[in-house]
Amino acid sequence: MNTAPYFEAGRWYIDRDPDDEEFITADVSARLTDIGSTAVGVETVVSSGITVLVPAVVQGTNMVVKLTGFDDANNADNFCTFRVTCANTVRFDKTIWFRRQDN
Repeated sequence: MNTAPYFEAGRWYIDRDPDDEEFITADVSARLTDIGSTAVGVETVVSSGITVLVPAVVQGTNMVVKLTGFDDANNADNFCTFRVTCANTVRFDKTIWFRRQDN
């Protein structure tokens, strides 16, 4: 199973086992550098079937959340979007998509 994010067809993906409880991390350092600011807050938006176990937090340039679950419907999109608020009031989203990988 590929546990590191990988870029494919214009999206960032992580392979996940839906039964696992795991921390998901998004590095937003490039975006913060581009806008010349720091992250001061983060919220998460998750797809149906995914449960947030520990709310997202800012750890420097990384956004971290603990998730479990998966939407098993055919053609379901499984994702977590980090909605980042910056010190200069800019807001942006970073989305990570999930592919099911049973252990």
